[in-house]
Amino acid sequence: MKTLYFKCTLKTDVIISESSATVGHQTSLDYIPGSNFLGICARHYDELSDEEQLMMFHTGDVQFGDAHAMLKGIRTLRIPASMYYPKLKKVEDECYIHHAHKHEEGEQLKQCRSGFYAFVADEKTIHKAEIEKSYAIKSAYDYESRRSQDSQMYGYESLDEGLELLFEVRVSDKAESLSNKIEECLIGRKNIGRSKTAQYGMVEITKADEKAFPKYDSSQKEKDYNGNEIQIVYAESRLIFINPETLQPSFRPSAKELEFSDGEIDWSLSQVRTFQYAPWNNKRKTYDTDRCGIEKGSVFVVKGATSTPEAKVVGQFKNEGFGKVIYNPSFLEFKDKGMTKWTFVKREKVHNAETKDKYTSGSTPLLKYINKTKRNTKTNEEILRAVNNFVEKYKGRFTSESFKSQWGQIRSIASKYKDTESEKIYIELFGRQAEKNESENEKKIRETENKKAYLNHGVAKDKWDENGRRNKLKEFVDKFNDSRLKKLLINLASQMQKEIEK
Repeated sequence: MKTLYFKCTLKTDVIISESSATVGHQTSLDYIPGSNFLGICARHYDELSDEEQLMMFHTGDVQFGDAHAMLKGIRTLRIPASMYYPKLKKVEDECYIHHAHKHEEGEQLKQCRSGFYAFVADEKTIHKAEIEKSYAIKSAYDYESRRSQDSQMYGYESLDEGLELLFEVRVSDKAESLSNKIEECLIGRKNIGRSKTAQYGMVEITKADEKAFPKYDSSQKEKDYNGNEIQIVYAESRLIFINPETLQPSFRPSAKELEFSDGEIDWSLSQVRTFQYAPWNNKRKTYDTDRCGIEKGSVFVVKGATSTPEAKVVGQFKNEGFGKVIYNPSFLEFKDKGMTKWTFVKREKVHNAETKDKYTSGSTPLLKYINKTKRNTKTNEEILRAVNNFVEKYKGRFTSESFKSQWGQIRSIASKYKDTESEKIYIELFGRQAEKNESENEKKIRETENKKAYLNHGVAKDKWDENGRRNKLKEFVDKFNDSRLKKLLINLASQMQKEIEK
């Protein structure tokens, strides 16, 4: 089986809800399920032959893995549920492996359940990834009255912009010819998650280095605290098993379903957590059958097994990222009394270089939110003040009935770009500015391109040239030709349209 490696960078905040429900508190997952990347490729479904469609989406020959945060240059994993630490202490101080630690009377241990960790094998160190999230309150929009609808408030939790994640796509030998097509479908800027038509969901996918995906499997057998020989199965991704008799989801798989030829699962030593959700099928506009299974991070202990399986994926729905397991993972090695051999280190925040210092002030999520809100409020007030002054001063030049569609087009142009793409907005409206030391040929090319700018050709040109309108607008926009330009033009266009309707 061939494996393709990718990195996914969030270019905006991204909403990956734990539940598909549309009411109640919405909590975001701290990873991106493989089904999102399958969905990106599914947009090219009609470009494939019938056989290619079957292999890529239906037979499991192509398996889209989950994207986990990147830290220390490697892909992180959910902390194993078999790791425990004493209450009133931190996991960095003292950590035990459940199946190797004999519980003593009066001892109170707490299970590790959440969070992603980078397991650095060379150093035998464990680093926790602090995945930052934001929460925003929204309201539904009333298109008739052009204002927010009453009693229609809701909130979205999202993964913060700048997060870098790693995922893999596994392709069987039979479907290896699809590798190039998969890369073509995935690489580039894509949209995933909820509210993709609003400010959420933009990601950029690039190729990644195989070294960022460490292999932790081992054929070495361990022993439980009684000295019995055992084998460990760690759920790297969520697992789903179907009972062959009832065809219902099963939460108690057999050792055979974990690909062991013999042996049985010791449930008293295993640490298993479960999940349930109803996936929304956007094509059919309805919910699919509930997905019920074993949560990632769960640990199975198998006793009596004579050999270690070679399989890497078990269970059902493998094409969506379910079923990835690690046998006898090295990060569950232990020493005396079941204490882990690996060392936990100080927690670290996950950012890329561009956004690392984005929110440096404030030490709590509340302070960070307040500081971010203050900065946004200050910018918005500055824009609104400038727009109001411009409208008050020049509304007589720009508010004839024929200008209503002109402002609508300007608003449309500004809306289709991101805040960081102010240069593209400017070029589409006014054309490219002259550069220093440009050659005669470069000048001709620029002048030809500038004739295509919205305000420089067609009906718009005549309207904007009249009475110096174009120059006044350009003079005003030049003062805000940065990340504020998008908001400035959208607000200006809205205010001018309101003046026309009066």
